[in-house]
Amino acid sequence: MDKLNAISIFCKVVETQSFTQAATQQNISVAMASKLVSQLEEHLKTRLLQRTTRKIMPTEAGIMYYQRCQGILQDLDEADASISNMTTSLQGNLLISVPRDFGLLFISSNLPMFIAAHPNLHVEVEFNDKK
Repeated sequence: MDKLNAISIFCKVVETQSFTQAATQQNISVAMASKLVSQLEEHLKTRLLQRTTRKIMPTEAGIMYYQRCQGILQDLDEADASISNMTTSLQGNLLISVPRDFGLLFISSNLPMFIAAHPNLHVEVEFNDKK
């Protein structure tokens, strides 16, 4: 059993109260979603969901498990995002050498926004009129 995938499906089922919607959101079959939740319940040796013909509701254990797992999944998403930002953000030194008039007209007005968007980048601008 892929425990992380099973936890993710379980949380989606609790949120949507539907195996069909949870499976669709996770791009898996309804049968696979049901199987993963059942395997998770077997692993924990407790029922997490009360299934009826009309609705799916978390049990008391299911509510507690959902609350803990939701925090873990959010932490994982944040960890993924921070690594993604780290690898895609600009960092280091950037030297921009431009003619004075062009720099004053275009660079100086846009530079503060650029620097704010890339806090790990050290920007130095040289205004010169060398030919």
